[in-house]
This record gives sequence, structure tokens and C-alpha cells, in this order.
Amino acid sequence: MAHPDDFELLKAVEHATSYYLMDEDKTQPQNTRRTYTRPQKEWKEWCAEKAFPSIPPDWPKPYNQGGVLPADLVDEGKLVWFLDEKAVSRAPKTGSRAKNERRRWAEGAAERKAKKAEAASLDDPAGPSGPDDSCITVAVKTAVDKTELTSEDEEEPFKSALTLKFNTVRTYGNAITRLWAEQRTRRINGQMLNPSPHPRGFANKAIYRYLLRQTHEKGREEWADRMVGTIKDAYSPAKIPEHTRCAWGLKEKACGLRTSVDFLFGNHMLLRSSNRRPIELADCFCLECPNEGVKVHNNPTYAFVVVMNQGKTNQNGRIEYGACLRHRDPYACLVGQLAFWLFFRWQVEREPFPDFSRPEKWYNIKILRQQKDRPTAGLSYQTSHAWTRRLYSHVGIKTSKASHAPRVAATQNADMAGVPEAQIRRAGRWNMGDSMIGCYLTSLPYAFMRASADFSPEWAGSYFIPRSTVLPSAWLRSQIWPQADFWFQAFKDTSHEMAEVFENKATGAFIELLGWLRVVLLQDAPFLERDFPSHPIFKDPVFKTDEYKNFAASVLRVSEEPREDSQAELIQKAIPAIAEKVRGVEAGIYSLKKTVETEVLSLKAEVTRLKDEIQERNKAEITIVTTISPFGRTHRQTVRYEQQQQGIPTSSQRRQSLSPETRAPVAARAPTVITTTTELPPQIGLPRTIRTVRDLVRLWRHGLAGYMDSVDALEKRWGSQWRLRNERQLFSTRKRIVDEVVSRSQANGRPEDESARQLDEERGQRSLDWLFKQLKGAHRPK
Repeated sequence: MAHPDDFELLKAVEHATSYYLMDEDKTQPQNTRRTYTRPQKEWKEWCAEKAFPSIPPDWPKPYNQGGVLPADLVDEGKLVWFLDEKAVSRAPKTGSRAKNERRRWAEGAAERKAKKAEAASLDDPAGPSGPDDSCITVAVKTAVDKTELTSEDEEEPFKSALTLKFNTVRTYGNAITRLWAEQRTRRINGQMLNPSPHPRGFANKAIYRYLLRQTHEKGREEWADRMVGTIKDAYSPAKIPEHTRCAWGLKEKACGLRTSVDFLFGNHMLLRSSNRRPIELADCFCLECPNEGVKVHNNPTYAFVVVMNQGKTNQNGRIEYGACLRHRDPYACLVGQLAFWLFFRWQVEREPFPDFSRPEKWYNIKILRQQKDRPTAGLSYQTSHAWTRRLYSHVGIKTSKASHAPRVAATQNADMAGVPEAQIRRAGRWNMGDSMIGCYLTSLPYAFMRASADFSPEWAGSYFIPRSTVLPSAWLRSQIWPQADFWFQAFKDTSHEMAEVFENKATGAFIELLGWLRVVLLQDAPFLERDFPSHPIFKDPVFKTDEYKNFAASVLRVSEEPREDSQAELIQKAIPAIAEKVRGVEAGIYSLKKTVETEVLSLKAEVTRLKDEIQERNKAEITIVTTISPFGRTHRQTVRYEQQQQGIPTSSQRRQSLSPETRAPVAARAPTVITTTTELPPQIGLPRTIRTVRDLVRLWRHGLAGYMDSVDALEKRWGSQWRLRNERQLFSTRKRIVDEVVSRSQANGRPEDESARQLDEERGQRSLDWLFKQLKGAHRPK
């Protein structure tokens, strides 16, 4: 009998499990939750329709593996049945496939109706020109069967011949599998609510394999677009400036600028829509890149960086980055378009400028805001999707995806530009499972950033923006967001009354970003003002001043005139490449140094061992045995030395021993010499020059002049002692061939030379090893 305290423990476990399961439902990605809700609802309705029994009070005690589970509990058999009835054979209710099928059916119905009308007019006795006045027409009423009329003249109701595609059916399966995982985690009577094994078994996988086989055939029957999902289902980099021009030309100026920034976020940082829409001001900052581009005085290279801790694949607050450089073309530059978008909000629409005094006053302001009077409300997916599709249609971007198209196209364009795969993975955050990359490295994919800015991905020195060399005056910068001057001063002056605000690193980082965006806006404005002079942005008084006009003329002149790199710039561009080579050489030297250190330690240990061994040998008697074996006769001479016990001499002792005065005479005790003569078997290897059976037989019977006696003689005198140990298999294979020659000669009464020649003819150009294998296989017992 269970103790009363056990019930309290089980209740606490069930409560904690239910709490965190509810939390998991809340933190699940929104699109995933919306996608899974409908299949799970249909599953529960289907289980009720099939009248599965309810869960008994003592469940899961009566559970038998292989039996039917009660209620809506999931197992493989029920899941396969459900997919077969509700998913595999069901027609899609919405989407382009259903729309195209209805359009084709309507066109066919209209065509059939026109043919019937034409046939009816031909059967009319009056003809197309009406009845003839010279003829008397008699109207005759006949009874017509209404059923026959309906079956012939009325169109049959539309019935779809389509079925759900593989991805949709798999989504149904994934949704029900997740429901199984939730049921398996929940507790009832102290045990798992669902004790069945995982439903993704053999039968479930068989459905998916069946659908995959049918996908290609159905696509051909439905005349599906074969370029969907291919390289052609994207856009080229040339479409990016066109997209920006279209956005600036829209009547809805705010929506156009916002959609342009949204599009460039996805293209330059490979951000999903779920990552782009929640971005806030506090998530943005700029980072100096000391190794990028040509170093010009007072003009460092900056990267625009966005930090993210949420998204479709990041529900646990993992830190991720998106980054980009300024683009060569102002119309394709995310940094410039972001500056214009913020200028439009704070200086054209008069949206309140952020108050940086406390984080709660500005942290929640969205980059892609919803409305002017709701800057903290994020843009909805539906609105973003609608505006994206609208601009795509204006520009001529034809793709099956909308908000996800920039992530796909930018990845393909970077690959075609020669960006390494590792850099693309880092840019798209496909390798953030690595702790070092996620927690310690900057994770900025510089090669990808250069390629997306229209520069060589392999060469850091290739990055150079001519318009960035013309710097605006302090007065011009102060006319862009004048409210920011107070915060710039507080940021630079540590004694300012608001200096303590910048103890918050996000505040200081965004103020620094605003200072850079001021400069970027003024440097990009001359190009866009030239094409859109009546845009509300350029009606601001700052763009009417003479100082700005002179500055704009300088920017255009510097950007348009042909320019040759100076010698110093050429050297600077070459330095990054040289530095990479130097780093490679340093790495090689470091590796070699480690190897040498290891070898030195090994040599020291070996020297120590040798010293110990020499000391041991000095205490013992040394015997040297010299053995000479010419022509099979062995002469052995043994010399014994008796050593006196003495230590290893020091360096000073060695120097004294080398001087003539202290050199000791030769030891008086002569060594003992013992000479004996014995016969030992020779060690002879079979020659490798034997290529034919006839030569092999000659070696066996007569030997090889100047090298060895015949094998028969050596075998008779020494047995197997003359053979080398590592040639046992070789000797066996060759002996098998010789035995075959002897066997054939005895059977046919022919000389061994003829039998050997016959085997050579059978062998052809093949080796003796091949011949041995053939002989071995022929005599193998069946």
C-alpha cells in the first residue's frame, strides 16, 4: 500500500510538469503554434468521431502493447489511420494549386458551354439568319424529360482532383507527434499518460515514402512550375537598387521607406521576418573594423551590427548577431536607408525623439514600427507580407516566397560571388551551436559582408567607399536630429549631468551609432536627392542651405571621377593579404616549435636512459661475438672484456684524460679471444626476377648461377632453415606451381620443361600469383 506522502509527491510532480508544459506552449514559435493547432484539433475531433473509448480511471494499468489506445492518445496505428483519412487523400482548400485548378475547370466549363451553344444553333431549323418567309413554319410541342435535360445541359459540380503535398502531410504528422510527446510527459496515477512507443515507426515512414514517390507525378499532372524552389526562384543583386527606387517612389512614403529597410535587413544580414520585425533601437550599434578597407585619416571603417536573442530557431535567449558594411551603391545600402528612415520619423513626421535618460523610456521602440503614434508596436507579419508582395510586383521580382526571399537570394548570390561556405553559415547563423562562436567570438562574417556590399569577399583591402572620404562639417551634422546634440555632449563629457546614463552600455552604443548615421545620411543624400528632389525628406531646411549644396557637389564629384589608388593606399590594400600570409607562417613556426620542444624532451629522456645503461654495462662483462658465414661455413670469434667499475667521467675529467701528461696506458689485461668454426644454414630469399613457370622450374632444379644453389639441394641439406621467415607464403605459392608441373609431367609422360611451357601459355600475360590462385581453386574440394 502506498504511503500517503507518496501521493503528495506525485501531485507535486504532476503540477510542476503541467506548469512547464504550459510555458512551453507559450514560448513555442508563433508560426509553429499556429500551424500545429489545426491538425491537433482535427485529430481530437477525428478520435471523437471514431468513438474511441474514454480513459479508464486506473489507466495505464489495463494497457496492453499493441492494443487500441483510448480517447485521443497517440500511437502509430491511429496516426497512420488518421493521416490516410484526413491528410493523404484530402484536397487543399486554399492556395495557388486550388486556385489554378478552379481556374482551369472554369475555363473548361466555358469552353464546353460554348460548344453546346454552337451545336444547338446548327440543329435549329431556322438557321442563324432566322426563318424563311416563303416557308410555313409549324410549331410542334413535344414532351421533354427534365431528367435528361439536366444530365446533358447542366454542368457537373466542381470536384477537386488534387491532394495535399508531402510537406503538408508531414506537418500533420509532426503536429500529432508533438501531441504524443506532450502526452508522454504528463502523468496519471503516478505513471505516463501515454505509455505507447514513438509513433514515427515503419508504417508511418511508409506513408511519407509513398507521398514522395507521388510528388513528381502529381506535379507533372498539375502542370506545376518546375522552377519553384530552384536557383531561378530568387532575384539577382541588380534588383536591390530597383527595389529601393520603387520604395522611394511610392505615394505612401512611410510604408515605402519601412519596407525598403525591412527588405535590406533580410538581404544584408540574412534575417528571417521573425527576426526583422521585433528589432528595437537598443539592439543596434556600430563596430569599428580595423582590418577592413583603406585607412583614411578620420574615416575608419564601421560595421552596422544588430544583436538578437530571439527568433524562430532561438527561443532560449541565445546571443546572435547580424552585421553589414556600407554598400558601394547608396540605393542598395542598408545603413543609409536606415538613416533616412529614422530621419523621416523624427524630423519629417515629428515622431518624438527617444529619451535616453532611462532604459524603460526607449528600449521598446521598434525599428520597423507599426504606426507613427505607436512606435513601440511591432509590424505585423500580414502587413509586412502585403507590402513586400506589392513592391515585388512593381519591381518585377518573381519568387514563390515573400518575406523569406531575401534570405534565400542573398545566400545564393553570396555563394556565386565566391564566399566560403563557413562564412555563409556564420552569416545565416546556421552554426550557432558551437559554444566558442556563440559566446566568445564576434561571429561577424567579414567575407560575406564584403560580398553583400559588392566587394571582393577574399580581399579585405578591396573595401573602399569613395563618398565616405568627404566628411560633413560639424554644423551640417548638428542639423540632423538636433535633439541628439545634448546626448552626444553627455556621452563625450564625463562631468556632464547626464553622464551616468551611459553606464548603460546599450545607451552609449546607440548614441555612437546615431553619430555615424548622421554622416552616412549626409553622404548618401546627394544621390537620392538627384532622383527624388520632391521627396518629403529633402524638403527639410538643411538640404536648402548653401553649405549642404557645396558638400553635395563635393560628394558627387569624388564618387563620379575616375580615381587611382595612391601608392600608400595600394600598400594598405596589400597589407591584409600579406598579414594573412604572415599569420599562416607564424602558425607554421609555432607548430614547428612545439614539435621541436617535444623532440628535445624525448632526446633528453633517451640520453638519461643511455647514461643509466652505460653505468650498468661498466659493471658487467662484455662479450662480442663475430660470425662470418661464407658459402655455408660459419666462423665464429668470441672476445670477452672485463670492465672495471667506474662512473661516467665529468667534463673536467675528460679534458684531463685527453692531455699527454695524464693519458693512462692501455690496460694490461688483454681480452680473451675464442675462435670456433661451425656450419649454420644460410638465409636466402627467392629472387623476384622469376616471371615465368619455366624459369621457376629451372630455379628449383638447377639454381641461379652466382646467387643460390637449386631449391631442391637447399631443401635436401637444410630443410626449411634456409628460408626467410617473411617469405613462407611466397615459397608455398611457388612450390604449388612446381608441384603442378611435376603432376602434369607424370600424368602425360612429358618432360617438365614442356609442362612448364604449357602452363605459361595458359597463364598468358598474367602473374604467377594469378596462376597459383587458379590452381588452388581448381583443386579445392567441392
